[in-house]
Amino acid sequence: MNDSKAEQELVFSKRPVQWVIVLMISCVILGRMLSREALLRAGMESFGEVESDPSTRESAWLTQVNLNSASARELALLSGVGPVLASRIVADRVSKGAFESVDDLQRIRGIGPGKIAEFRGMAIVTE
Repeated sequence: MNDSKAEQELVFSKRPVQWVIVLMISCVILGRMLSREALLRAGMESFGEVESDPSTRESAWLTQVNLNSASARELALLSGVGPVLASRIVADRVSKGAFESVDDLQRIRGIGPGKIAEFRGMAIVTE
């Protein structure tokens, strides 16, 4: 009986870091499964998923970003726009003036029709 207890202690004492990692990964996976299940129960299974129909995609977003007044940090919330591209948008807006439409973003290097299609429903232009 003492041998089996000593054997069990050896397994856990030899690799404590690996056990912690396995435990953390298990907790993350369990948390994701539970949050997904909660969303399904609440009827929000399509929230956060990209739809092919732009009108459906627009309804999933909770807020819209105004291209003429948003800071670089707010612009970085747009899908496919990181901090560098967001700072380019702000710099272009300062140097060339306000945007008249979302399509005016094509004048910025790194933004084309495909990228605009990703965030068209979330981006708005007002004066």
